[in-house]
Amino acid sequence: MSHKKILLVDDEESILEIIEVLLISEGYSVIKATNGQDGIDLARKHSPDAMILDVMMPRMSGYMVVNLMQKDTSLKDIPIVLLTATAQIAGNITLEVPTEYKLSKPFRPEELLNVLAKLFGTPEVTAP
Repeated sequence: MSHKKILLVDDEESILEIIEVLLISEGYSVIKATNGQDGIDLARKHSPDAMILDVMMPRMSGYMVVNLMQKDTSLKDIPIVLLTATAQIAGNITLEVPTEYKLSKPFRPEELLNVLAKLFGTPEVTAP
């Protein structure tokens, strides 16, 4: 069992619930936020081992969250897995964010688990 603490940040409750069930079944503990500012606040309060962050959220995008966290010495070392529906915004500008962990929605459960395995240096899972 992992016992790693993961902070999930997504404005879609159904996505939060699906990922939470998956992670808990794999032994992770989960903290959830439905917007970027709450995600930053919870990251400060709980010091998670990693954050799974949706890019497309109202008011504060995942890109903004990453940039703010990179400027905060207490948060800058938390690994972030970005969930993207697309890497493009209006005008076909592609944003680069300083994280090597990215998943495109929709993704298979084992894809997320394998990104976390890579991040934590644990064995990857295989599809059932």
